[in-house]
Amino acid sequence: MTPDAIALLARLADAADRDARNHAHECGDPDTCTGIVDLRADIDAARAIVAIAQGAPARSFAEIGRAAARDAQRAALLGALEGSGWRLSVVGRQLRIGLTANVIRAIHSVGLDAEYAAAQAAGLLTHDPRRGKVIPSLTRVSESGSVAA
Repeated sequence: MTPDAIALLARLADAADRDARNHAHECGDPDTCTGIVDLRADIDAARAIVAIAQGAPARSFAEIGRAAARDAQRAALLGALEGSGWRLSVVGRQLRIGLTANVIRAIHSVGLDAEYAAAQAAGLLTHDPRRGKVIPSLTRVSESGSVAA
């Protein structure tokens, strides 16, 4: 990697870091802002490349802290999902994330995509009855084979 390329990557990482801090400030609560964790991971990766190219340590103190926070959020979210039987609205209330859509964003941002797909495949995710869909755990099949609530 040329010195100019290293300098450019470092400037881009700094600019992205400023954007992430501004977005977190505008959002009000950085813990519930979507996209911040993913952006931080990209910034950390860019800075690690620059550090390695310059012969410096690969991660800063702040980067280590962000990685630890992401790991803690991942563990808390997975525990809440498994504890609630993958009821996303319950998890949203428990962790004060808010709506189900925010829980799904959090699932993706902390890297629980494989676990989410496995829960979907196993039929653990239920539908919202207010939208006219049936909750699988509350249905039963009559002797004639029809589904009754």
